[in-house]
Amino acid sequence: MARSIGKRRIGMWVPLALLALASLTALAGEPGLQWQALPSLQMARSGHAAVRLRDGRVLVAAGTFVTSDTFNAINSAEIFDPATATWSASASLTGHHGSPTGTLLDSGQVLVFGGFDATAERYDPTNNIWLPAGSPGAARYGHVANRLVDGSVLIIGGRLPSGNSTTPDVRRYDPVTNEWAPRAPMLTPRESASSVTLLDGRVLVIGGRTDQVWLSSCEIYDPASDQWTPVASLSASRSSAAVALLSDGNVLIAGGSTGPGINLTSSAERYDPVGNAWSAAGALSQARALPEAVMLASGRVLVAGGASAQYTSSDRADSYDPSTNSWNVVAPLLTARIGGRLNVLDDGSVLATGGSLGFGASNPPFSTRTVERLVGDGIFVSGFDAG
Repeated sequence: MARSIGKRRIGMWVPLALLALASLTALAGEPGLQWQALPSLQMARSGHAAVRLRDGRVLVAAGTFVTSDTFNAINSAEIFDPATATWSASASLTGHHGSPTGTLLDSGQVLVFGGFDATAERYDPTNNIWLPAGSPGAARYGHVANRLVDGSVLIIGGRLPSGNSTTPDVRRYDPVTNEWAPRAPMLTPRESASSVTLLDGRVLVIGGRTDQVWLSSCEIYDPASDQWTPVASLSASRSSAAVALLSDGNVLIAGGSTGPGINLTSSAERYDPVGNAWSAAGALSQARALPEAVMLASGRVLVAGGASAQYTSSDRADSYDPSTNSWNVVAPLLTARIGGRLNVLDDGSVLATGGSLGFGASNPPFSTRTVERLVGDGIFVSGFDAG
């Protein structure tokens, strides 16, 4: 089922109306990796939660069904089984979560929160049911979610539909007690920021924006002291960027929107939490916002999809090699997609699901059901665990 959240209301995609084309960077190719078409989702969706379960299957839940003039939050969910390459319907959520976060809990259940809906829910894959997950407070979108070392989940920032404003609010979910508790607010209100849980258990929050002010500032949250500390800023402001924690504990951020008007970037930066410093990390082959990033079994980072010039969806894919601080072009997606999701499967291959096809007048923003998988020599690793 779907519930309208407004005509052409772009929610987490607000920055996309401000994008433009940047020059491309000529890079060496990444041979041997190709995308293969798979059976489609049962329902077209974008901005959904996509979480790999403990048994290797992938849960796709909620999101937005986009038509020519409306964005409709949906509550359906489905599961992909890599062993059979098939989709099956799962139980539907109670709430309609348009742009939610999805987090795998230590129990193997999945926490889904946000997206124009104030409720939080837990999916139990053993019994195929959704359960209430406490009372998190006000609805929000454009927030980030991070699982902490102790198994709890931190919900950070975002935009409050009720007041149409960016919030610094932080909440912590305890899956053992099924309760939420407020935590120290961020130093700066942020939406469309990027975040990672560092190897030492602290949480780094990067950039984003406060209403119509794009941010280069960053801050770190320490769960032990419940305190935020400002850290080194990016070289330039950005929101809606791809982010990944590297195997050495550094953090990669790539692409994004750089400010009001028509601005986007292909640049990448790398953060060293020990030295508290950002350094240049090359550039994507195409400037774009809202790309997805996942860590491959090799330690490289795949960045794919997003929104390029004139609100069009991108089929570009690039891989970053931390050992050489360089990028290679990967075969393009079969379907260009904004708000699609990437998941690394147990064998190391990468699943791409859903998304929308663009936001310009000549690119009607219809959601897509298409699914594809990145395969090739060297990508498969027996027993690989992406976390």
